[in-house]
Amino acid sequence: MHPPRPNHPAHGFYQRLFALLGSLLLACAITAPAGAKIGENNSEQAAMELAGEIVAVLSSDAAPYAAAAEGLRKGLAGVDTVRAVPLASADVNALAASGARLVAIGGPAAARFLKDLPATSDFYYCMISDPAAIGLTADQRSRGITTEVPIEAQVRLMKSAAPHAKRIGALHDSRNAGSLASATALRAALEPEYELVLVDVSRHTSVAAALDALLATKVDLIWTSADSAVYDAAVLRAVLLAGVRANVPVLGFSAPMVKAGALVGTGIDPRDQGEDLAAIIIAGPSKTPVGPQPPRVRIAVNTLVAEKLSRPLPRSLVNTADHVYPEGGK
Repeated sequence: MHPPRPNHPAHGFYQRLFALLGSLLLACAITAPAGAKIGENNSEQAAMELAGEIVAVLSSDAAPYAAAAEGLRKGLAGVDTVRAVPLASADVNALAASGARLVAIGGPAAARFLKDLPATSDFYYCMISDPAAIGLTADQRSRGITTEVPIEAQVRLMKSAAPHAKRIGALHDSRNAGSLASATALRAALEPEYELVLVDVSRHTSVAAALDALLATKVDLIWTSADSAVYDAAVLRAVLLAGVRANVPVLGFSAPMVKAGALVGTGIDPRDQGEDLAAIIIAGPSKTPVGPQPPRVRIAVNTLVAEKLSRPLPRSLVNTADHVYPEGGK
């Protein structure tokens, strides 16, 4: 896909859109298992020093994980001391033996806890995109917060932002259990007045070909989700550009994606994850249900995209949105 020529009427819009696309990398970074670079720690020495404190083990040095740790510190200010250590140098057994309460920030850290912690060691977690895949939903030791926005909240936003949309299009991959589950959940959440058009990327030569097939069905809206079997940064760019060109709004799954060109979207703020997990830690295991809790949901809107698509957003939605793009657009 190529942007319009410089003298094309839409050239200015596409320049702004391409400038925003880089922020999609942040949306994809939440689950990235990059190596940690938070600092060097001697695990055994840390175990002795951190007795009675809270140790947040960060899955990587990705910015969202660091932001969640800051939210945790804020939520526990005046109650507990929080130390952040990188997963790469964390001796989980030694930390547990020290008596410190442990927090996993991100999936890789939580998976390590499940594998290495004694059966009697409780722990907390946040910034987990698929707790069932890791094994957290069945684990009695753990309590925490998922990044999965309830699909009902996404449907409500779609109805408010795009009341005209009745034919909903979405990509999925039938070879992937998680992708199939997401498609099934979406179908179940939509009311009878909606028609869901699913295109299976496994039946096409490429995701781009699947996207072309989806648009050929004349859908009213493209639904996206944090489905790693289908979406990466390149595919998201293609979806956003195709949506604008076909005059079809895109429902995004993060604020950065809305900033980059989706009409509206729901998402989470890593700092919220940390702050809300702090409340769970303060309440204690006896007062908190086992299993992942839903996240605090943030709503984002893009008034520039709405203008381009000639789909004005309700003023009430713009006024109450947590993020309005371009910034200062309220």
